[in-house]
Amino acid sequence: MHVDVLGRIHSLHTYLSKYCSTPTRTYQMTSRLRSSNRHPSSNTSSTSTRFGVPVPIKAMPAQLSAQEERNVSTVLKYMRTAYSYELNSGKKSVLEFCAPDNTFSAPSTFPMAHTVLKSLNDLHIIQFDVVIAKEDFVSLRYTAEGTHTGEPHGGVEPHGQHAQWTAQGSFIMEGGKIKHWWKDWDKMRMWKGLGWVKPTDAEFI
Repeated sequence: MHVDVLGRIHSLHTYLSKYCSTPTRTYQMTSRLRSSNRHPSSNTSSTSTRFGVPVPIKAMPAQLSAQEERNVSTVLKYMRTAYSYELNSGKKSVLEFCAPDNTFSAPSTFPMAHTVLKSLNDLHIIQFDVVIAKEDFVSLRYTAEGTHTGEPHGGVEPHGQHAQWTAQGSFIMEGGKIKHWWKDWDKMRMWKGLGWVKPTDAEFI
């Protein structure tokens, strides 16, 4: 990886660890985000006006550079499209948000790429819990939900089971587009809520 990218990763790590390294730091981060120079929450209307995405943001820095503002807008639009049964019709739906030769990885919770859109045809993001941006890096945590009313999943027939779960994503941007992103989600909570976990499911042993 290029030296300047490593330097920026270190810069982001320092920025995040300043607020997130311990429970005490986490409390300090929450307190600062809720102080007068932070936006503790953003309703759907204001988020749509600012970033073009009708999903509320619970917490984010009040001040972003023009570069960071553009990067956040790109990531939020990508996420909203990717998590929408109506908007996501495959790879072509998100091409405008992605840099050439972009990559994705989620080894801890998503070892093999697959989609659940055909099973959860009301899948959507409820809110972005926190959004942080630093130069060409964007990190966010979000809450999503869906109901199994579509196609069977892993041999499990739909019975209207509903689940809500949280996830996080870290993005490297290039020219305002997504170059790489890492994803982790609370897959166990999601699958248990939807009734997709089997007693002998090796994936969870």
